[in-house]
Amino acid sequence: MPATVPARQPRVKPPGSTAPAHRPPAVPGAGGWPGVLPRRPGWDAGLVAITARVEHVGSLLRPPFLRDARAARARGEIAPAEFKAAEDRAVREAVALQDELDLPVVGDGEMRRESFQAELTAACDGFGGVSLDAWLWGMWHSAEVGDATIERPPDLAVTAALHKHRNLAAEEFTFLRGCTSRQTKVTLPSPTLFANLWSPEKSAGAYPSLDAFMTDVVEVMREEARELVRLGCTYIQLDAPHYPLLIDPAWRAFYEARGWPMQRWLRALRKFTSVMSGVSAGERAAGCSSIPRGRRVA
Repeated sequence: MPATVPARQPRVKPPGSTAPAHRPPAVPGAGGWPGVLPRRPGWDAGLVAITARVEHVGSLLRPPFLRDARAARARGEIAPAEFKAAEDRAVREAVALQDELDLPVVGDGEMRRESFQAELTAACDGFGGVSLDAWLWGMWHSAEVGDATIERPPDLAVTAALHKHRNLAAEEFTFLRGCTSRQTKVTLPSPTLFANLWSPEKSAGAYPSLDAFMTDVVEVMREEARELVRLGCTYIQLDAPHYPLLIDPAWRAFYEARGWPMQRWLRALRKFTSVMSGVSAGERAAGCSSIPRGRRVA
């Protein structure tokens, strides 16, 4: 939405002064705009119009009724149709919230996902040891709620060639577009997020190298992007490119042990961004973080 802000002011000197130039003091509210400097001889307080984008990245908090339904499904206490009805209700409420806030771009809050990145393992066979901790493991830090360490699930690995038995986000999009007349957005996890699923000990029988596994991951994501466009999606966001984690020595060591030093990651950037190759719809690559319980990852 458009916003008006003061232009940067030139530095000026008092007449006859040899002192360093300085900016005139601000007079809040002058000229009818809060914080805009008044016009004075020798400088200009012109206004600059900027456009700020306002939209949420992807996930919204799951409502209690959806969390309860997910737990009941895990215990085998509700039928699939009953669980889907809870998901549908959660999506409608998420859309209504965004409509109420007059957001120009609307998503489904990723209500149908266990984690924003979990859809690859949910949509494809070939993985073992996958739980919520597959997406949360690591060292987390917070001055407010304290530090936490989540261990990597010991059996987490790709153990067979990937076989997709359903789409990742196509159903999310087709339901979402029926809930709003606003611009819709679908989020897809960056392929880089799944590199941690390859294990030298457990995955070599299916994929002899991390390169081979990531090639299949990229192809699955590329097919999903094309299917979304075929269905009419015009806004696809790639989430969490993962590259910032390589700043941390512990994460670099983790991937180096798998044959992927940082320079190899950088060379593979073209492969990962090829998820959008051949897609003519509007898309944006986004870097975001999933922060459980108010903590940041290290």
